[in-house]
Amino acid sequence: NPAFPQDRLDKLKTRNTQGLGQRRSNVAGLSADIVARTFYGRTPYARVAPTGDQIKQINREDILDFYAKNYRPDGSIIGITGDVDTKYVVNKLKDSLKDWKPSGVVAAYPAADFKPKESTKIWLIDRPGSAQTNLDFCNLAISRTDPDYVPLVVANAILGGGSSARLFQ
Repeated sequence: NPAFPQDRLDKLKTRNTQGLGQRRSNVAGLSADIVARTFYGRTPYARVAPTGDQIKQINREDILDFYAKNYRPDGSIIGITGDVDTKYVVNKLKDSLKDWKPSGVVAAYPAADFKPKESTKIWLIDRPGSAQTNLDFCNLAISRTDPDYVPLVVANAILGGGSSARLFQ
């Protein structure tokens, strides 16, 4: 039952607006912006980070409306992990969510039918004096519904998914 208090929204908007400058100086952030625009064009899926003007335009009523339309039990999946007493957790959830009723309307999102690129393009962001270089080799791969999706996510985590990955070490 979030209240979305105005004072917290104002602080969050200020923090996010100030963070935009930092994002523009971060090579990974710049790269993520270009990759998203390259693959997803002008669709909502290309929005990696909002602009300062977009942040300013957000108001409490927008958030309340988004919450009412999207945070519903219609189509929801609740995942719990850890060393828990299953019966206790399920009973607590049932009790806590007993008044959470479906709206009967599942939020609609734009269709996404993205195709892998068939030609090579090179995007260069020249930042004189930058202390770091970032190389990204990207293409769309398989969809999340592909049976190989989960095994590939696991393989990526093991081989190249961050500082604990074998290639990083």
